Amino acid sequence: MRYLNVPRYAKAPALLALGLIGTQAHAVTVPYPYVDVITLGNGIDVTQTGGALTVAATADAVVTALGVQTPILPQATFSLTGQYSAALSALESPTSNTYDYTNGTFSINNGTNLLTGTFTDLKLTSVSSALFDIAIGAGAVTYTGGTLAGTLAGGTTVGSFTVSTYATNANGVADLSQNFTGTSFTAKVGAVTAVPLPGPLPLLLSGIGAAGAFAGRRRRAIPA
Repeated sequence: MRYLNVPRYAKAPALLALGLIGTQAHAVTVPYPYVDVITLGNGIDVTQTGGALTVAATADAVVTALGVQTPILPQATFSLTGQYSAALSALESPTSNTYDYTNGTFSINNGTNLLTGTFTDLKLTSVSSALFDIAIGAGAVTYTGGTLAGTLAGGTTVGSFTVSTYATNANGVADLSQNFTGTSFTAKVGAVTAVPLPGPLPLLLSGIGAAGAFAGRRRRAIPA
């Protein structure tokens, strides 16, 4: 069983990266255009119950250049679902704190279908707050429809959220293969370009916007 090295008494929530099809130790950029997704701001953005993951957020705008964006009006809802995969998670490094989800779909809808897509491996990767307190994930999805499908390059997303409640195992540490909730979800939906980092920093990621950086190979405790 996979679990986070978070003491039962920890007050600081665990910080996670949301990524589709693999998170890698690279700096990443999201080419224009992309859809900017932000938290709903009503307390809970991410829920897992019985291995079923659901995300609800707001698709805020289409960003076409630095400082240039078109608000999505009327306001659109970003929705994502996935199912925890113990088999895929078992393929990860035992110290990576990475949890895999499959059979996934996402949509952006404001009464009009703006974008729909599917994925076969969504990764949640924990991040030690001792690093940067920010997270990043990256990977490929398949657009299946919507008016934005023809304008977005590729099919990928990066994002992050903060765990707010979680179940502990017999050792008193968080096990995110079990039920949990999360807040402060943010993401960018578009294409992701990976750029190898300089030699001295092989395991650190520099982030974009609200999505930042993580070390994916070493398990660290979250400080109280």
